[in-house]
Amino acid sequence: MPIIYANANVTASPAILTEQEIQQGLLNMKNKMNQRIEQWGNALNRQDFDRVRGKMQLKAAKQLEVCAIFQEVIDETYLAAQANKHRLTDADQRVLSSRTDFINALGFKHNVVQTELGFDCRMK
Repeated sequence: MPIIYANANVTASPAILTEQEIQQGLLNMKNKMNQRIEQWGNALNRQDFDRVRGKMQLKAAKQLEVCAIFQEVIDETYLAAQANKHRLTDADQRVLSSRTDFINALGFKHNVVQTELGFDCRMK
């Protein structure tokens, strides 16, 4: 009986990401974003707001902080997607070739995060 030797140089190709794995990744991103915004919000005080037309509005510097949190989480998610690019379908890999397309695919139309705080953040 002949002996067959396995080729040690052959590696199995990685499995394509499942819909469940992608949904879990998106849920993790959303949870991370919510957690960071909540931590940030807990540190706010009265001096972080201006009265504009009788309503309290976050000062511009604080608005930028919120937008920076959104941008950081999107950047982290983009890097994670790039790291797993080899496990994505061809169509999903094409989405990664453009950050704009990627951000839109996350559900942020025209790369805008609507904050519900009276201002929106444009992502890059």
